[in-house]
Amino acid sequence: MIDKTVFQTSRDVARSRLPADEASASFGYYIDIPNHWETYRSPAELISWFGIHVTHIAQFPELIQNLGEPSAGELDWAARYVAFFDAASQLLSTTGTRADLRYDIAETLSDWRTITKLQALPARILDFGAGCARQGVSAFLRDPDNIYTAVDSTLAAYTLQNLVLSLIDTMTGRYNTVDFLDYEAAGNAMPRIADARAGSRFHLPVWLIEQHLPERFYDVILASHVLYELSGYDFMRLVRCIDRGLADEGVAYIRGELFAVDPRDFLDTVDLHSNEIVALLRERGIVPIHSEYETFLTTMFAREGSALHRAALGSESGTRLTAARRGRDVALVAGENTIGARLASFAAEHYRVLAVADDGEPFFEQNVRPSLWKMGMSRIVGTDEFVNADAGFEREIREFDADVVILCGQDIVRLEGIAYKILGKEQFPLRFHHYLPIFVLLRDRRLRHHRMFDSLILRPDDVPGADRPLPDKVFPN
Repeated sequence: MIDKTVFQTSRDVARSRLPADEASASFGYYIDIPNHWETYRSPAELISWFGIHVTHIAQFPELIQNLGEPSAGELDWAARYVAFFDAASQLLSTTGTRADLRYDIAETLSDWRTITKLQALPARILDFGAGCARQGVSAFLRDPDNIYTAVDSTLAAYTLQNLVLSLIDTMTGRYNTVDFLDYEAAGNAMPRIADARAGSRFHLPVWLIEQHLPERFYDVILASHVLYELSGYDFMRLVRCIDRGLADEGVAYIRGELFAVDPRDFLDTVDLHSNEIVALLRERGIVPIHSEYETFLTTMFAREGSALHRAALGSESGTRLTAARRGRDVALVAGENTIGARLASFAAEHYRVLAVADDGEPFFEQNVRPSLWKMGMSRIVGTDEFVNADAGFEREIREFDADVVILCGQDIVRLEGIAYKILGKEQFPLRFHHYLPIFVLLRDRRLRHHRMFDSLILRPDDVPGADRPLPDKVFPN
């Protein structure tokens, strides 16, 4: 693993070259108030980071519902992914400590389903804010010829990334990983990323990436759940990396909201930056070309004039998306498209839909009401009628026996509470998330997800429906 002193000394030197205010807010996980990403007492403590997306446990039921039934190839990938991190965990501790990987498996499957819609593999991939290098492992397991670059600025994350990438080299016998901090510490000339061969892997801290980033090189630039975990200074470093590094026909994949609803007093401790990545990339000729709510807002950007940009202009919603100037504009288009697709799936399966909406609510009238006649059966109830329902009307609502409840209005949280009071929260355990004045509550009998997500995934045998992978399937020579 990378030496802690080497990492910290390099970062201290990089900060010393910056103005004081910028230095104090650069090269770290800005919202990590407890400082977990900078402090660990033993290698065993690092294992938990392999399952970091347990932090999204509230969205997990929706995530696995959206994933549906994994393909045979995805189950095989999941088993190999678990086997990989089983081996990495054993290197960190011989006590048998393992992280629960089901959250990261679901999140990573969702990522790559979207990425591979628009970008073929093998590809040249830059992962900004790489965490435990799950995307690097995914890229390697999907195609060993992928060229992968991990970028980070926190001690725990960088240490794990070094371990993970080195493990690939050790187990395959092909030494394709270059860690720039090793070269810096040795006083050696830095390698050129532009000269990468198939299967190369590069590892750099944030403070070195800009000076070594090849121009228009990367087919995929990943920034997953990082935009508002960065300081304003590091956020702009990400923007500059996308501007310089994105290939002419490449995509920048950004998962998470594109704007901060209220940047002030996060955890009563720090103010988030309020930079708008949509506007900043547009200034640089890079525009959104795909966006959807796959549990989280998920957006892909491409260069103006690229084939992906031209393809997006082929539809009305795509044209609106490419013209978006703010994160809110993107969220609205993504929400409309996602709701439309969801309603179409409800209609195809003949769902019974109960809709509660404010009188004349624009989003409901434009995007929901026109689809309700296609359902197995639907009923529309006005907000006032719903809020003031007497015992008899509540009984009518229950007897309608809805598969899904759509709530649309200004006081939507109140409507949700009333829906749970009348129908029972246990009957509607899943709520789909959107940045819109709409909640969609799904009935328990309509929940569908793969059984591997029902219990802990610690080792390869915990992935039902997949054979335990042999080492040469995890680390092909």
